[in-house]
Amino acid sequence: MAAVEPGLRVVGATNTGSGFDDVLAIERTLTPQVVIALCGPLGTPLHEVAQSFKDLLLSTDYGYEHVEIIRLSEEIRSRVGMASNSSIKELIEAGNDLRREHGNEVLAKLAVRKISVARAAEQVKAAAAKKAQHPDLFNEEGDDDLVPNVTLKWCHIIDSVKHVDELRLLRSIYGEMLYVVGVYSPIEMRIARLEGVLKNEKIHELIDRDSGEEMDHGQRVEDTFPQSDFFLRVEKTTDSHRLSRVKRFLDLMLGTVIATPTVNERAMYAAFSAARNSACLSRQVGAAITSEDGELISTGWNDVPKAFGGLYQTEGDGLNSDEDRRCWNMGGGVCSNDQEKKAISNYIVDKLIESEIIPLEKKMRLCQLLGGKLNLKV
Repeated sequence: MAAVEPGLRVVGATNTGSGFDDVLAIERTLTPQVVIALCGPLGTPLHEVAQSFKDLLLSTDYGYEHVEIIRLSEEIRSRVGMASNSSIKELIEAGNDLRREHGNEVLAKLAVRKISVARAAEQVKAAAAKKAQHPDLFNEEGDDDLVPNVTLKWCHIIDSVKHVDELRLLRSIYGEMLYVVGVYSPIEMRIARLEGVLKNEKIHELIDRDSGEEMDHGQRVEDTFPQSDFFLRVEKTTDSHRLSRVKRFLDLMLGTVIATPTVNERAMYAAFSAARNSACLSRQVGAAITSEDGELISTGWNDVPKAFGGLYQTEGDGLNSDEDRRCWNMGGGVCSNDQEKKAISNYIVDKLIESEIIPLEKKMRLCQLLGGKLNLKV
């Protein structure tokens, strides 16, 4: 399972003309109530998963009194005045236009505002109820500031997050009250599902576009999905399969039952733990090999080889790293892989300009596009 730094804060979330103030939003939306954000590639049954969350939370097993699904696709349609039968391609382009005009986190801002308005309305209702029951607590003019704390069990489900900046804003506001669920289905199931609902649209092209567009304001599910807190694999089309997977997550999240890790979860935990052994600035990836019964056989991780054999590892008290000649300990901590990729991308751009295929004034833009595709900071 993915781990995300608990202190993650939003980057670049300023008021970019969307009519929504970030600081005020944070002040008004700090809440003990639960927010669930879903993220998944195109073709995944996100709407059905969201409805499963809602149905279960409202059941007697969990006893939530208010559960609302916020579909960001509907927020896009409402914002730009799109018809309900607009194509996925049109919807993607409209979302991209909103991000370009108002900032990459604009859709998350709209969701936060909707949650804030709902909570404000509930505060007014709660104040009115308290005033009716205890009029002696209020002065003759009526003190609207004496608003009781809302104790209702509420949950808002955001369907769905498509950009990492949206996720950053949500985490900066809701902190530990936010649960990000990455929903995944096998590609064959996703294609079959899309073929059943889409007409005259290039499915594979849409899937690639949804995964990760080259422009910064485009959809970036490829970058956002791995930062989920929990991964929900939906590999069957039956309601019972989907409900059982969602229920297990809710039991873990709310602590309603004792649920021990599955074989796959134990293996992923071992792999993630192994990745922490690496200090490679290019990528930190761990792997675990288990038997069919889940017995751990071996673990490994990406790193550079150590001179004369083996891998680098912390020894003794961990205070002496003089002999560690990996990138992080040499030359100020610059990744040699990134340096090489940057040199290659700059060479390509220079050759394109030299051949007059692109004008000189577009050099910076092309470098940014190549750098984003290669995960470089240029």
